Amino acid sequence: MESEAYRSAIDRAFKKYFRGFFGVEDNRTHGIDILDPVVGIEIKSRLRKYNTNWRVHHYQFNDYKEEYPGWKLFWMFVLYDLTKEVKEVSDQDEKNLIKLVRNVEAWFINWDWIKNKPVNYPKSGPFVYIGRKHFPGKFKTLAIKEHILYLPEKCKALEELVNHH
Repeated sequence: MESEAYRSAIDRAFKKYFRGFFGVEDNRTHGIDILDPVVGIEIKSRLRKYNTNWRVHHYQFNDYKEEYPGWKLFWMFVLYDLTKEVKEVSDQDEKNLIKLVRNVEAWFINWDWIKNKPVNYPKSGPFVYIGRKHFPGKFKTLAIKEHILYLPEKCKALEELVNHH
């Protein structure tokens, strides 16, 4: 599969999978990825073998904050492995792409943490690039369904959503 097609497919797969994982019924195709009555989560994923930095579209930070006032918003930065090389993923695999995913680690970061990060302006941007080594604070580690989730300490709304699984 071409890399652009793969990125779009894996984004859709993670969105669908984690909506089910958290028990969130949501068929929206645009906007923040996961939205329950209290919490909103935007998923950013990276295949571990290529890079452990994520890019965030700069417009998402302000637009989603305005679009979802009153919600507790989080970024979910996901690292994962794949059982095949991206170029070996077929159109048939796309139907169950999540089954090829292994070793998921996900960090949940408060939405506003990104606001002071530098903005980069490549041709496809603007983006904010986020590296794991810069994640703020301490995390509560949960191992659920072969995933490792890192939640900000003392975040009751997010804990309730995660514990819903």
